[in-house]
Amino acid sequence: MIWALFLLAQSSTWYRLGYDALQRGDTVRALRFLYRAVEVDPHDRQAWMALLVFYEMNGEEDSVRALIERWKAAEPATALEFKGLHALRHDDLDEAWEAFHQVLQHDPRSYLAHLGIAEILYSRGQGDSALQYLKARYRENPVPLMDAALGMLFAKMHMPDSALPHLEKYTVRYKEDPRFLEALARAYLDARKFDRAKEILNQWEQIAPDERHWILLMRRELGEASQDTTLMLQANAALCEELGSVQGCLQAASFLSDLGQNLDQAEAYVEKALNRRPTPSVQAIAWNLQGDILLKRGDQAFATRRYREAMEFYARAKAAFEEALKVAPEGSRWADYAETQARRAEALRRKAYRKWQRIE
Repeated sequence: MIWALFLLAQSSTWYRLGYDALQRGDTVRALRFLYRAVEVDPHDRQAWMALLVFYEMNGEEDSVRALIERWKAAEPATALEFKGLHALRHDDLDEAWEAFHQVLQHDPRSYLAHLGIAEILYSRGQGDSALQYLKARYRENPVPLMDAALGMLFAKMHMPDSALPHLEKYTVRYKEDPRFLEALARAYLDARKFDRAKEILNQWEQIAPDERHWILLMRRELGEASQDTTLMLQANAALCEELGSVQGCLQAASFLSDLGQNLDQAEAYVEKALNRRPTPSVQAIAWNLQGDILLKRGDQAFATRRYREAMEFYARAKAAFEEALKVAPEGSRWADYAETQARRAEALRRKAYRKWQRIE
């Protein structure tokens, strides 16, 4: 017993060191500490989650999959729950479906698995089936958590009037369940009860700091819905500076550029996004935005270069989609997609060209 307590304390120490290193941006040391934590205690869920969220945010899908397989050896149900949620976030409904059914083999009463299955049914256009599925599970297991799960599904379906009666009666009982708080914040946001949504987001962050990425995304959405420009900027800046989110960096830069304020910081955000080596299409968006910022700062030469680079990318993208259109079956969704993207690339090319031409 004493030895087990010693290992638990040691694991907690490694996790804290790793989490603090992540906050400082020292990812090499953070990963070393967090891996040490799960070696000392394979049941340290905080350390597993911190590792998985880090790899998920950085798009390292192979690392996410490998880590889930390692976690399954110690806690199969919990690891598979994460696998299902991860697949849901990436719209991989087939993988999520399989993962949640595997969870139920280990834990037939896992509310997260049942809720995940219902969400998949909803995502496949089977909203009525999703509700009937959860109601049936509640009849089989009439516990408060399954009642709350109904509210969580309603929140997912953006039906706050139906969600809140199920959720609000459990605000004390499930105040430390991240999925419950996420659903409650979503319901309040959709109901336009912005102050309550903000309170729940703060509560969610206190009990699940490793989920700050998703909390910041909802904070940004809350800022947009409530027209709170300060909240929007703070969320995007945190996504960029703390978590290295390319989208957060570009949105923060765009926000400052539109205001015409702190253009040095706006350009720094764009550079940070470019340093993350985004996909070519996102890189072109960054170049276009950087051109706008440079032009406002009076650097016409560099702005011209950025507009030209964006313009050349969109020309290449248009040509590629036109080639794809030639081989896609006529009338297929791939043909429709290629045609739509070719038109979009041409519109963006012309937009960049007009900016370039005005300077030239």
